[in-house]
Amino acid sequence: LHFFPFFAQKKEKNVTLIMRAKNPYGKGFLEYVYKLGLKNQYDVKWFIRTIGMSSSLKKSVFINFKQHIFSLEKDKNWENTYTQVYYSNNFHSKVQYLSEKNTEEKTLSNLDWIAHKQQFFSTIFFANQPIKNVFIRSENFLSGNFLKKIQSHISLDLNFNRKKNDKFNFCFQFYFGPLDYFLLKQYGKGVENIIPFGWGFIKWINKYFFLIIFQFLERTNLNYGVIIILMTIVVKLILSPVTYKQYKLNAMMKLIRPEIDELNNKLKNSDPLKKQKAMMELYQEVGINPMSGCLSTLLQIPIFYSLFKFFPTIINLRGKSFLWVDDLTSYDSIFELPFFIPFYGNHVSLLTLLYSLALLGYTKLSSNNNDSNRSSSGGNIPDMRFILYLMPIIMLLFINSYASGLSLYYFTSNVINIGLIFFIKKFLLDEKKIYEKIQENKNNPKTKKRNYWEYKIKEIKEGRKNF
Repeated sequence: LHFFPFFAQKKEKNVTLIMRAKNPYGKGFLEYVYKLGLKNQYDVKWFIRTIGMSSSLKKSVFINFKQHIFSLEKDKNWENTYTQVYYSNNFHSKVQYLSEKNTEEKTLSNLDWIAHKQQFFSTIFFANQPIKNVFIRSENFLSGNFLKKIQSHISLDLNFNRKKNDKFNFCFQFYFGPLDYFLLKQYGKGVENIIPFGWGFIKWINKYFFLIIFQFLERTNLNYGVIIILMTIVVKLILSPVTYKQYKLNAMMKLIRPEIDELNNKLKNSDPLKKQKAMMELYQEVGINPMSGCLSTLLQIPIFYSLFKFFPTIINLRGKSFLWVDDLTSYDSIFELPFFIPFYGNHVSLLTLLYSLALLGYTKLSSNNNDSNRSSSGGNIPDMRFILYLMPIIMLLFINSYASGLSLYYFTSNVINIGLIFFIKKFLLDEKKIYEKIQENKNNPKTKKRNYWEYKIKEIKEGRKNF
């Protein structure tokens, strides 16, 4: 459009605002129509239409969309890592984003939508047909109140109908609102995927496990800190069968430790493969599958990392307080340091400190109650023990500036773990009965558990003979 229209407001319904400008080059009008809240309170429909204008107009329109994104959260540096431009190539395809460089420029085509995303809010631009040509530029601000300046130069083709006096009526849609997963999912265009729940299996855990549990507990209308504690308890209850098996395996390994030490001394100068085979035969004889101990770890690792993505992105926790914590999506600070410590920061987070102490206590108790830190080849592994005791210090440095909701979850989780050690040992696991079961397995060959792969190899050999 080759003129700068002067708009005058035209009265309309409460949800509709019409801005009309007269064509300075001839007859007709240009109208911008804004319809508010048709889908939800954050939704704005924007129509560009002409009335009685001549066919001399170009059959394309250019939209320059520029936004200066304010810093809204407690930690600007942390918030800036979550502030990016997201877009979708072709309808319902994979969501992509511009890199986190200080300045990034990209020319794109066939876009379904463009989103200027912050940590908890987003501005999303939709069109009713694929956006054919877009030039996007994102620039970081290293100081001041702004995080980024994002510019989008959008080119759209318009189809005229001469029978209707060359009128056109082109529709756009804006979303100015929170990053609420279920709210964004209503648009049906994959927009909800701009919420950074993680990648692959971690994203699946957050979307279909933690988010569902969190929303269920949210109905209690309790304080959000209490909801996080309850969520920790629920997850622990779900994983309790696996946890119990892990403790039982540790108890069995502890009871056969003298036999393992005797076997190690007997074969200390033997071939490592021969020693390993003898060790596996011992495990089978007493009815132990050492690989079952990996199941607990394999389940807990993705859960552990998925929470790193869950708490800093769940908008329901934004600005929610708990005890001395003023925002569960940001760090809690009980003391500001006059200097900056690399990796740690310039403040002391009490929840992170409590979590590190609880992790240290749990590490010490679990090390004293199982033999997983000793190798099957005999002797202690000082490196493994060193790593275990180093983890509380690493976590203290690593999550001091992280979401306090995460520290609260981990602190509660480790307190529960410490309680479980005493509870299972006192009420659930009877070492005398376990020892009797081990002896029964040793004395009764029929109850010996065959190694899975040994069984499969024998099955294949027998199949070949029959063939």
